[in-house]
Parts: sequence; structure tokens; C-alpha cells
Amino acid sequence: HWLLLSVAGAVIVARALRPLQQVVFNPDCILTDDEVNVRLQIIRPAKVDLLNVTINLQVFVTGGRVHQLSLTNGIEGYGAWFGYAPMNIRHKIDANSPLRDDYPGGKQDIYFIRVSLSATDSNGNPVNAFATYYHPDSFFMGMSDFRAAWAQRGIMPPRILRGVRWKDQMRRIRDRSTGKGTEGAGLPTWLVNVDNTEGFEPVPGDSPV
Repeated sequence: HWLLLSVAGAVIVARALRPLQQVVFNPDCILTDDEVNVRLQIIRPAKVDLLNVTINLQVFVTGGRVHQLSLTNGIEGYGAWFGYAPMNIRHKIDANSPLRDDYPGGKQDIYFIRVSLSATDSNGNPVNAFATYYHPDSFFMGMSDFRAAWAQRGIMPPRILRGVRWKDQMRRIRDRSTGKGTEGAGLPTWLVNVDNTEGFEPVPGDSPV
């Protein structure tokens, strides 16, 4: 009896101490002619900040090869990230990128893009998260069992989308009577449209989806 109570108590404590999920990645990522863009948000931004954020972005191509995708401006993370605005993780496709058009196994031979994040939340708990995004023409997406496994969960596999960009989430507070934007005299100055986190729109002249 006492043994069962001790085990039950240990299970309850372990579940209570289990770290909560603190971030969520968008269900799709974007690949344009100019960049890779992965977006994520803090789930409870009013209560949690992220500290010592480290980000790793990689692409897996035909032949099982893996290429590291450097982040824009050469950064590897952030000292801190907080608030309602999304984090945009970007890789610029330039002359040094493995996704440039003349690179063997470039953007036309992608299997998937994978991103991971490690951080500490403002309560001192570890935060670890990752997402994998599959190219629509990869052999994974052509496997019926693969698609069926995601269908059983009621969601689509995370996709790499071409020829689109994220919708803008930020807009200035406007005077309802005049429609003019504020001059920053007081707070808040900006609104964040959370519904636009996953929204995207076509990029004129870019490669098609």
C-alpha cells in the first residue's frame, strides 16, 4: 500500500515538474529565390521570456547529404527573445549558400529542412524544440504510408513552400476617426496580428509553389 502511494506520488511530482512547451514553429517554412525563412513564436509571451537562444538550421538533400545553413548576418542565436512578435529564422541564398542554383544538390534536390532551438526560459527551465519541413516533391511526400501517418493525426506534413512570403504581422496603431498612424507619443504603438503568424502571400516574380 505504502509502496503504491510512493510510486503514485513520484509520478505526480515528475509530471508537475515536466517543462512546459514554450515555443511553437509554424506548420510550414518558406523557400524563395532569395532566402529560407522559418517562423516561430513564444506560446505564453506574457509570462515567459527566452534567454541564451541558440538556433541550428540544416538542409538534407539527395544522397543523404546534410548542409549547414548559416543564419542571416552570421548570428547563431539571441541573448534574449520575448514578446508577441514572431522570430523569423532566415538563411540568405547567396554565392556561398548550398541552395544556390548552380550548387550540386541545391534547392531542386531538397528532401527536408530541419531547424532546432535551445534556450533557457525566464524561470530557469531548459527549452528544446525542433521542426522538420518536407519538400513537396521529395520521396517522403510521395510515400502513402508517410502521408497516412500524418493524416491519422489530423494534420498535413510540414511543408516547404515556394514562391510565397509571410504576411506582415505588425501594423501601427491608428486613430479610428482619421485612420492616421500614431506618432509614438504613447504605448502601445504597434499591434501584432497573431492570426497572420501562419499566413502567406505570393511573391511576384518568384519561383512557383
